[in-house]
Amino acid sequence: MATVNALCTTDDDVNLIAQQVIQWIENGKYADSVQGLMLGTGCERPYLVPIPLDADINVLQSIDDFNVRMYVWTPVQPLFSSCSKNRFHVDRFPWDAKSALENPYTFYFEDDTSPAAYNALVQSLTLQYDSNRIIALYGNVIVLKHEDGTITDMHERDWPLVKVILEWLIPNRWMYSDTCPHELGYPSQTLQPSQHPSPGMGLTVPSPLQHALHPTVDLLLMCQNRDLCWTFFETMGVVTLFALSATCTSMRRLTTEFYRGRTRGALANVFEGQRHADLLELVNNYEARIGGLFAHCVVDPTCSFIPNNLDILTPAGNGDGLRDELLRNWNCTLLPGEELRRRTTTQPADRCTFYMKSPLDFKISITESEDVSLLPVMLTGYTTAECVLLGAHTFTLFYPSLVENGEVLRLPAAGQGIPVDILDEISSLWTLLDSTENVGRPCGECCPNIWRRTLGMRRSATLNWGGFTSQLDSELISGSYQWKLDGECKNVLCKWSLHQPQDMNRWLWWVNDVDDTV
Repeated sequence: MATVNALCTTDDDVNLIAQQVIQWIENGKYADSVQGLMLGTGCERPYLVPIPLDADINVLQSIDDFNVRMYVWTPVQPLFSSCSKNRFHVDRFPWDAKSALENPYTFYFEDDTSPAAYNALVQSLTLQYDSNRIIALYGNVIVLKHEDGTITDMHERDWPLVKVILEWLIPNRWMYSDTCPHELGYPSQTLQPSQHPSPGMGLTVPSPLQHALHPTVDLLLMCQNRDLCWTFFETMGVVTLFALSATCTSMRRLTTEFYRGRTRGALANVFEGQRHADLLELVNNYEARIGGLFAHCVVDPTCSFIPNNLDILTPAGNGDGLRDELLRNWNCTLLPGEELRRRTTTQPADRCTFYMKSPLDFKISITESEDVSLLPVMLTGYTTAECVLLGAHTFTLFYPSLVENGEVLRLPAAGQGIPVDILDEISSLWTLLDSTENVGRPCGECCPNIWRRTLGMRRSATLNWGGFTSQLDSELISGSYQWKLDGECKNVLCKWSLHQPQDMNRWLWWVNDVDDTV
């Protein structure tokens, strides 16, 4: 265990104590326990461990009744003191979210002044705001979950959200005082920031890039079940596709609130307070982190609405056909770094190639992978989310896909030809860009046209992968999609509201309503 000479808490340590706690409960030493999440300093992975009540407590009445010291102790004095300044209760995330979490969490950190060991596990599992100034975390971390005014068991499905909150807590713990409720049944607005940061605080270079990656990806990974609904969520001219469970309303609400909060912060931090050169610096930092050739060629969003990056995800084998077409007929140049492997949510892509369209300096990336069932997750987490915060305008062409009980829905086999619709959409996009009437026009005027042209949202379109129809007017866009899986059709209907906020001269698209039927 963690001792005065700062020994690491290993996997064997955790398993030994967990078994001991179970035996003590069976022998009557402890009345009850709850399952918590532990991240030990020297562990290989997070653990779900039994957290017992104190020996003299028979009925849980307060969060102070839990003996979390069982997992972090020294021969001199116990750590993880129940009333420690290092205990943090989080009932809403992001900090500026309007809606409270359905299940708040309490995080226990060791005292910074203790001789605790460096927590390599937390550092390896999380991304921090500033890659140039990594904040070291010392000591074990324990997390408990609240539900309906009491404490409930943690589960594996809690980890993705807990990880996102932990990433935010590490550099922001100084903002909070210990207002964790001592009595269960507390009001929802516990643990408010001791000072509310101004919009954009914590989003300094290169935090918008790194902080935006995981929330979307991790939340989506929690929703791999049959009741999927596809929700388009468009912000600042950037299209993001969420695949959320139709029954997972709290996750959908949380994701929506997350991007609303991050967008507000980015507007204040990037568009109003930084120059064009600062945007490029963000891109350079992102390139350095992924080891790639480039991320996005950012244009000033205040001058014109010109897309500058196109991502195409295709099954392995189709990239060669697209490559020939781009090089021979479309005046494109192959950029160095052809075999760069772009990280996806589950495994590296088979191949990722990059091109540049002249004279527009328009970047194209083609990612080939056999496993594209999590395509929207990849595009959201590793391509589009950064652009939301940078204000870049990017468009994505993709094959729709579904996740069915964790199984991969395979797309058409390689070698069956280039999808004509993708090439048509690229052609429509560049035709639009080449026309002088759309260059330099305000975002709101050309956004609907570009949206319709680039993403196939025409009056009527039939794509290779299923039926797709849409209608576009000044107030509402609606689209219906159909996939066939094992002979069963799955229809999803999405509606979007289009409006222009009074406080900014840019168009925002927000989810208005979602219905899914079979």
